[in-house]
Amino acid sequence: MRYTAVARRYAQALFSVAKKAGQEEKIRNALKFLEDALKENDFQKIIYHRLIPPEQKEQLLQALLPNLSPIMKNFLRVVLSRGRERALIPIVQEYDKILDNTAGIKRIEVSTAYELPPEQKEEVEREIAKLAGARVRLTWQVNPSLLGGLSIRLNDRVVDASVKKRLELLAKRLSTV
Repeated sequence: MRYTAVARRYAQALFSVAKKAGQEEKIRNALKFLEDALKENDFQKIIYHRLIPPEQKEQLLQALLPNLSPIMKNFLRVVLSRGRERALIPIVQEYDKILDNTAGIKRIEVSTAYELPPEQKEEVEREIAKLAGARVRLTWQVNPSLLGGLSIRLNDRVVDASVKKRLELLAKRLSTV
């Protein structure tokens, strides 16, 4: 089940509370830590388990994250009491998007045929930031079917500079001759 709409609402509500308190980054860090913890299979099974009462889940989260701010404690209490545990990771992702958007950071997906070395990634990031005219946050994906080059996606715009795309265009031109 997809939780996009639910995640967006919860993330927006959390962001507005965090912004009023001036704790947007602090909340982001706590959410990222929570996301990493939820990626641990055993922890995720416990938090997602429907037979474990929300109060016990809340106690477990407070034991794992003892330095949570009151905002995060209240947020987790609401999420758990409403049975929205499975939306936690999408909420973190939506919160991240909202925070980047308000900071003027463009989120861009970059696909390459193979893993690039860090110095090449930095060079690509600099060039994309120059072209975008803004700060950017890149998400890297490896897609061997590209054969070479890269594909860049910003919202609904895609720039496909992959070898695969060039070969497809060449084949199309040759088939019309």
